[in-house]
Amino acid sequence: MRRGDYIVYVDESGDHNLVDFDPQYPRFVLAFCIFRIDHYVEHVVPTVQRLKFDFFGHDMVVLHERDIRRELHPFDVLLNGAVRSRFMSSLDALISSSRFGIVASVIRKHEFRERRGTQISPYEVALEFGLERVFLQLQDRGQVGKKTYVVFEGRGRNEDKELELAFRGSSQSSG
Repeated sequence: MRRGDYIVYVDESGDHNLVDFDPQYPRFVLAFCIFRIDHYVEHVVPTVQRLKFDFFGHDMVVLHERDIRRELHPFDVLLNGAVRSRFMSSLDALISSSRFGIVASVIRKHEFRERRGTQISPYEVALEFGLERVFLQLQDRGQVGKKTYVVFEGRGRNEDKELELAFRGSSQSSG
């Protein structure tokens, strides 16, 4: 099988717990970002690295929204308003200048729990929905018969094992 022209990165926002969840954030989001590999390698990666070197002096920083928003180390440099403004402008410019597609599965936990109960994982439902849409987008982009890598953010040993089982189930049911 030939390698495709795209790579897909997947990350989540919130957790998929349906029983005890934060009423301030009663959603679970699974986002799939679809990048053309050449654009990712030639534009996105060097631009992200430049941003990291400019603000942190190295590129080992992981850009987690929660840590940025709460200004947790190493993002405590953002406590300085001028630095925060420059950082956010640089981040906005990076995103604005990057070409990528997004497929997002958003689950409202209250409604999901009422309709589906607590036995079905919202993660699995979001994963299946997202993979179907990604498949359709890649099909529209001429990627039929080509291998596309889907990279998930690591979440912990047990969670990653759960994800692998859900992924294998979804990929078999969506062809």
